[in-house]
Amino acid sequence: MEKKHWLNILEEYFGGAASLESYGDVGYWVRKRKEGRSFPFEAHLKAFIYALLTNQREWSGIAAKIEEINALFFQFDKEMVKRHDATYFMEGIFRLKCGNVATKRQMGSLHENIRKMEAIEKDYGSLDKFVTSADANTIVRLLSDSHSKYKLSGLGVALAWEYLRNVGVDGAKPDTHLRRFLSVDRVGTGSKKMATEEEVISQVDELAKITHKEKWLIDGLIWEYCNVEGASICGADPDCHRCVIRSYCHRNV
Repeated sequence: MEKKHWLNILEEYFGGAASLESYGDVGYWVRKRKEGRSFPFEAHLKAFIYALLTNQREWSGIAAKIEEINALFFQFDKEMVKRHDATYFMEGIFRLKCGNVATKRQMGSLHENIRKMEAIEKDYGSLDKFVTSADANTIVRLLSDSHSKYKLSGLGVALAWEYLRNVGVDGAKPDTHLRRFLSVDRVGTGSKKMATEEEVISQVDELAKITHKEKWLIDGLIWEYCNVEGASICGADPDCHRCVIRSYCHRNV
C-alpha cells in the first residue's frame, strides 16, 4: 500500500482545504484570478501595503485593524495617498499598533514606490499585465532584486511573494516557518537547518506537482501547523509528541 503523502495528512488534520480559505484571503483571491478576475491599480497598491505591514509580524494583528488601515490609506486611492507625507501614514500605523521595525523606512519610500508602480503600468499597460507577464518566480526577482529597474523598496523575496499572493498569484511565501519546516532537520530537503528562500520555492513547486495542490494551500497547511496562532506543533521548539507526521520527519530518523 502506497504511503500517504504528509501534505494529505496535514489537510485531513485541519479538516480540508476549506478550513484554510480564510488564510489571509489568499485562496479566495487565487480562485478569483483563475476565474478571470483582474486587479486595478488600487488593488495592487493595497496588496503592496498589506505586504509591507506583515514584515516580521503576524497577519492577525493587521487583520484586526483592517478597516482602519483601509481608511488611513484612503481606500488606496493613489492620488489621495500622494497628497499626504510619510509622517501622516507612519503615525497612523503606529496609532493603530500595526507598526513594525521597518515602518518608518517603508512609509518614507511610499511615494517613490507609487511612482515605480506607475512606471511599470506605463511599460506594461497595467500592473496586472506585469505580474502575469512571466512566471511568478521571475516577477518576484524583478520586484526584489536590487539591480532590477522594477525593484520596489522594502520588498525582499518573501514580501514580494506576499504582494503577489494578495493579487491572486498562486505561490508560497518563504518565511521562517516554511524555511524551518522544509529544512534538512524537519520534513524537507533544504541543505541547512533553515532552508534558503530558493530551496523553499523549489520544494513547494515540486510538492504542487506531486500532490496537485495549489501552492497557497501548501503554504497555509505548513504555516498553520507551525505557527503559535495555529496548531503550534512544528515551531522553533517542536512538540513532536503531538505531531501527526513525525514518521516523515528527519528528526526521528
